[in-house]
Amino acid sequence: MLDSGFVPVFAPLTHDELGHILNTNADTIASSLAVALSAYYDVRLIYCFEKKGVLENVEDDNSVIKKINREKYKQLIDEKKII
Repeated sequence: MLDSGFVPVFAPLTHDELGHILNTNADTIASSLAVALSAYYDVRLIYCFEKKGVLENVEDDNSVIKKINREKYKQLIDEKKII
């Protein structure tokens, strides 16, 4: 499918063998798939959230951080805005 130009979208649903659907950690599954597929393809991992992006202030939906590099990441940790 990938060679035909399809872009896969995965839903992180699993089950407990009793018929109950579980919402599994999507970040972990997405990361594992991206790492595995990167051995064969040029991979981009795109996360979709209900927010506009990573926020400087969690209370302000318009405080999106446009670009995070190492320096910005360290600054956010030092300011205790992320853990």
